[in-house]
Amino acid sequence: MKYCFLFLVFPLFCHAQDKAIQAEVDSIIAQGKYPGIVFSVAYPNGEATSFTAGWADVESGTPMTPGNRLLSGSTGKTFVAAVLMQLIEENKLQLEDRASKWLGDEEWYSRLPNSEELTIMNLLRHQSGMERYEFKPEFSEEVLKNPDRVWKPAELIAYVLDDAPLFSAGEGFAYSDTNYILLGMIIEEIEGEEYYTVLKDRLLKPLDLTGILPTNTRKIEKLAQGYMDKESPLGFNDHLLEDGISRYNLQFEWTGGGLAFETRDYARWLKLLFEGNAFDMEKMGETYFQDIPSPEIGGSYGMGYQKLVIPEVGEAYGHSGFFPGYYTIGVYLPEYSIAVAMQVNTTEMAKLRSFFRDFVKLTRIVISNQ
Repeated sequence: MKYCFLFLVFPLFCHAQDKAIQAEVDSIIAQGKYPGIVFSVAYPNGEATSFTAGWADVESGTPMTPGNRLLSGSTGKTFVAAVLMQLIEENKLQLEDRASKWLGDEEWYSRLPNSEELTIMNLLRHQSGMERYEFKPEFSEEVLKNPDRVWKPAELIAYVLDDAPLFSAGEGFAYSDTNYILLGMIIEEIEGEEYYTVLKDRLLKPLDLTGILPTNTRKIEKLAQGYMDKESPLGFNDHLLEDGISRYNLQFEWTGGGLAFETRDYARWLKLLFEGNAFDMEKMGETYFQDIPSPEIGGSYGMGYQKLVIPEVGEAYGHSGFFPGYYTIGVYLPEYSIAVAMQVNTTEMAKLRSFFRDFVKLTRIVISNQ
């Protein structure tokens, strides 16, 4: 039954399953859990479908649609890691290489925690011992002061210089966007181009992921309004957009996330990635699938992906993401050759308490007859 879209004998079943998913999505919104929701499925044959309910903008009464984009937060790390896997496949770097090979000549590099020991693998798996630059109070103050400021990567890194390391490189786990900012800088050093250009040329264009855009501007096409608590991380509050333009800077996130999704393209991406369409998985799989326990965020963490075991679903590979006003999760289910993704346009903590449970319930409906 995995290939229901391929055979005419199964259309009624597929239609019934779609109705069950849509009914659950409608029920979630009817319970007042989120302003809006998008749940997407990439099926075994590559077809992708989105189910929506609620509002892209509550105040204007604009309904959420599959064409709306939502900020994706840390899920962008899956793309950074895939670019690096391509570069490894092309013998342009190795996991064991020191970051200093590309960044060591920067005047600030020696001031990084564990600067001499940092490797590509340390950065990919959050084993550098560096803190998160974005939650430093001084950084939040600067973001709020000038939402039009275009941040250079070195200006972001500056917030962790001279910090004491959380642990020796490679001997612990501490989730930190700082790691991926450094990886973005290394990618640009190797490729001689801006990261977003590399991403477009290597992944987004070849894989036809047209629903994914960089968040390097305050205006993102078809971005749903994001709702948040009065006091949110980074000092943001209440809502993100005014007249379709972000009240706050979006550009700083960069390779720590830095993307906006049509949700179905995130589901498509995860299926393409884990089925070997981003790089040669037969050749690179042993390099890629090296995950370690990550108790801070749950499950285990590998080269830019999270590995989870979901009750009554099974093993899952993907990534979740947070940006004030938006929450995202997506996973690939190898047992079923299916990927699922869910986004909501709120990070109000009282409304996110059932987020993972809702995601799991919808995922169980998807696989119930596979």
